[in-house]
Amino acid sequence: MVVFDLDNTLFKTPLFKQDIYKVFIAHGIDPEVFWKTFYLSYDIEPQSKGCYSLQKHFSILNVDSPIVKQEISSKVTENVYTRGREYLYVDVLPTILELKRRDEKVVLLTKGDKESQELKLDATHIREYFDEIKIVSDNKLPVLKELSQKNKVLVNINNHPDELRVCSSKIPQIICFLIKRSDYPIGDSTFSPSVENLSEIIDKLKHKT
Repeated sequence: MVVFDLDNTLFKTPLFKQDIYKVFIAHGIDPEVFWKTFYLSYDIEPQSKGCYSLQKHFSILNVDSPIVKQEISSKVTENVYTRGREYLYVDVLPTILELKRRDEKVVLLTKGDKESQELKLDATHIREYFDEIKIVSDNKLPVLKELSQKNKVLVNINNHPDELRVCSSKIPQIICFLIKRSDYPIGDSTFSPSVENLSEIIDKLKHKT
């Protein structure tokens, strides 16, 4: 079984952020204010820290008008659907299809606001490729632990070195890989093993099974 993260692993989240930015700017929000409040909004609700949503962003910007909220939400949705599969990195579908051809189960495990994550999945038409899809608002570890108990070999792939280190420490039987995306720098933090293209996972799996 191979477990993929969504944001910055399969999905070009920086591009998604830019598309949201354009809609807010078109509605008169100052660019500097947008980005400052965008990142502040991630953590305003203790039960879903690290998860962005339009509703959180509206709250921190004091956007109260239902009409304006609806206009922005509708335009964001329209733009995301228009871009569609452009959000997927070029290695995503070929890798998943090859894994499926080899009878590997493929799971999506993503942390985020449910509505936002559902939008990304629907716009890219990627749901059909997964055997299971799990969206969480906090810790992924309980889901990973449950999956590892049901599968002899479990591979976990995402772009967060710290998250992978915790997974490797808490559930050492899981094989973790860091995916390095050029549009999402991870600074000095690192993790081994790492790949720069998801297709590299195919060859590495041959030596793990």
